[in-house]
Amino acid sequence: MKFEKAKMQSLLEHDRFLRETYNDTIQVMDEEEALRLLYDVMILKEPLKQNAYLHLT
Repeated sequence: MKFEKAKMQSLLEHDRFLRETYNDTIQVMDEEEALRLLYDVMILKEPLKQNAYLHLT
């Protein structure tokens, strides 16, 4: 599994918690860095989010 910006943006549309976390994160870093951080911290470490990333986007 690898980071894809388009998939992360699509997942933000479906996951309210992830979207709110993203909105908080972009206040301190740029969009690409925020998406990468969320991918590394939330997607790779959570099996349910991994499944959503792979199959819902």
